[in-house]
Amino acid sequence: MTSYLSSHLGRERLCANAKHAVNQASINQTDVSFSPIPLAQLDEQIVISELLGAHLSEADQLDQTITTVLQQAEVLRQSILEKAFSGQLVPQDPNDEPASKLLARIQAERMTSQDNLVVRRKGRWS
Repeated sequence: MTSYLSSHLGRERLCANAKHAVNQASINQTDVSFSPIPLAQLDEQIVISELLGAHLSEADQLDQTITTVLQQAEVLRQSILEKAFSGQLVPQDPNDEPASKLLARIQAERMTSQDNLVVRRKGRWS
């Protein structure tokens, strides 16, 4: 019944009986209760109900599958990130310096270049 009343034809029938006032339509309970609702024959209703049940069951299974796959994808994503940050995605060169030494060297080079810049500026303005 709700599906029919929400359908295009059902809304047309309800709107035809609606009372309009101040740009607002109203439909009272009596109008809704007297609205004709088309029904299929009983054997058709049974077939429709069985088909609907089968499709809803299939939709529930698909929903569960999607939820499971999304959870697996998140676990895989976390695993890939973990391996990427620990250097396990590509072969490591034992001759490469550790990141901590590289960062320390970069910081020392920046300090040296900033000291040189200060010295050059002082020399220019003196």
